[in-house]
Amino acid sequence: EMNINEKIPQENDERVNHIIKKILLQNDNAKLEIDDLAEDIYVSNTTVMRTIEDAKKLCQNFNLELRVQKNIVNLVGPERNRRKLMKHIYISEFGSNNISIQTMEKLFPTYNLAVLRGIIHEICKKHKYYINGYSYDYLLLDTLITLDRIKSNHPNQKNIKDINEFDIAESKVAKEII
Repeated sequence: EMNINEKIPQENDERVNHIIKKILLQNDNAKLEIDDLAEDIYVSNTTVMRTIEDAKKLCQNFNLELRVQKNIVNLVGPERNRRKLMKHIYISEFGSNNISIQTMEKLFPTYNLAVLRGIIHEICKKHKYYINGYSYDYLLLDTLITLDRIKSNHPNQKNIKDINEFDIAESKVAKEII
């Protein structure tokens, strides 16, 4: 169900993002039905199905498959790709230049961002890993998405040691943060 402060998606791309977020944020055991989605965003089932076709294309860009079987919608694919898709949606909703601390506080109100920023800063310093403000905000967003997904019982299927080893310092920072 939509939050009282959340606006009803009017444009197709807004509906695509809304539906994908709804799927990503739900419990894996929950069933998301076409009828419920239509009711949630005040459109017909036909409009939801057309929107889902566009959502499928977006999901494919992240090597995920959006399936509809017997009026039930679900997303199939690795957790890592789901997190990348979630980041993409947040960035597309707020614009790449508007992912600020204030925006992240609205997206993740249960986290103390000042404390988390301090932890990330100390870990980066410890590993002599320096990043600019723009990259730092993206690292914070990635961390928040990961923490939120883990907290919502969506752990990454791969072991943390499978983080890409192309940059040793970056890998050490990522492993310690998560």
